[in-house]
Amino acid sequence: MDLLTAAERIASFDRSPVELKTDECLHALDKFANCEACFALCPVQAIQPGKPPSLDNDICQTCLGCLPACPVGAYKAVDVVPPLLNCVARANVRSIELICEAHPNAANSPPGSELALQTRGCLSNLGTGTYLVLLAMGMERISIRLDACNQCPWGSLRTVIENQISAAKQLSTPWGYSEKLISILDGDMLEETGRPLWKAENPPVSRRDLFRLSSYIAQPEILQSLSSEQSEIGNQRLSQDRRRIIAALVHFPEIEVVDESLTLDEMGFYGLSISEDCTACGVCGRACPTGALEFKTRNNAQFQLLFTSQACISCDICIQICPQDAVTFSSEPSFKYVFINEFPISLIEGDLTRCQKCHALMNAKSGSKFCSICEFRRKNPFGSALPPGYKPPSTSVQQDETNT
Repeated sequence: MDLLTAAERIASFDRSPVELKTDECLHALDKFANCEACFALCPVQAIQPGKPPSLDNDICQTCLGCLPACPVGAYKAVDVVPPLLNCVARANVRSIELICEAHPNAANSPPGSELALQTRGCLSNLGTGTYLVLLAMGMERISIRLDACNQCPWGSLRTVIENQISAAKQLSTPWGYSEKLISILDGDMLEETGRPLWKAENPPVSRRDLFRLSSYIAQPEILQSLSSEQSEIGNQRLSQDRRRIIAALVHFPEIEVVDESLTLDEMGFYGLSISEDCTACGVCGRACPTGALEFKTRNNAQFQLLFTSQACISCDICIQICPQDAVTFSSEPSFKYVFINEFPISLIEGDLTRCQKCHALMNAKSGSKFCSICEFRRKNPFGSALPPGYKPPSTSVQQDETNT
């Protein structure tokens, strides 16, 4: 299939539009945000970089690759994952094959595939979490069809899919599940196996029958937890893909021994520490967009700063906003730290006292009589404090030639 034929095929699909909620973008929450997760992602350049970025729906082909890419879920569209999971639960198979809607050779399949599921959009919209959920549902073999990506107008997203599969393999390694995820890169290995091909959003049963039957399958607990609007991890700004990752690993079997050397480098998970310079102003907890940081007080006498690593997306807002530079990130947390330890953990806690000038609560351990703001004003009565990272606009002074 040539590129023109592929483009015409994609254009013919009936699809609901993608919506960008700019008020939920990190750039709308923090003018110093450095997130570029979606800037170069779109294969048809429908997303233009900016703070916040913009989405041109006239150009967008709804490949849906932007949905799991945004760490706070600012891109919205009809989710293709719940129908896919319900199909798997209804079919009650152990070997499946995942195919995008634009694939030109969906009829052929690799040996051993019991069921092929064709999803709307590009497979990049499944994210890492969907593969982990399928593993939690008992899949023994998940074949991901990438054999036609080189001829697809969305082909640039193949690298994204491969990165998602790699992340799912790394996260499932402690359970020995990584070998169950198989990328099909070469169409020459495919054959006519006669396995059924279902469209995930239109399986060969009525919607009522689908939901009725899926309720009797052996995995209702994980499907129910994934469909729940509430989550114990973070707040509703946390992306759906991150929620699926967390929910899936919760339903994996318990493991007694975890390799201490297994890290989550470059996988979007982070560790965080707070130094003794913390003044207990609580601004980091109020500013955290995903609820990873939570500042709590008790009777205005004690404070505690809690951290949930699974909800942290390293947006750097807490670092930029901390007046004391007390926040430090680790980009290589161990698997045990993120997924085995119980969260939230307490980063710092102590007693509170009141500033003698403005009466704001502050960390009593500092030994100061004034909060950081009042202390700055005492030392700089005619100055002002700028946010960390702020660079004032450059100015040029033009010298009057008559006075030279």
